[in-house]
Amino acid sequence: MLAESHEYLFVAPHLMYVPAAVTVLAVIAANLVGDGLGGRPDLDRRGVRR
Repeated sequence: MLAESHEYLFVAPHLMYVPAAVTVLAVIAANLVGDGLGGRPDLDRRGVRR
């Protein structure tokens, strides 16, 4: 979507705002999910923390 709106950048720059915002929000969401998974305690197979 961003590549398609590139040719219209100087004519109508608002066409790039929504796809760029969606991309930024997806990256932030993936980062937050990764941070949340990384903060979980590490349990071995018996359920005992290491």
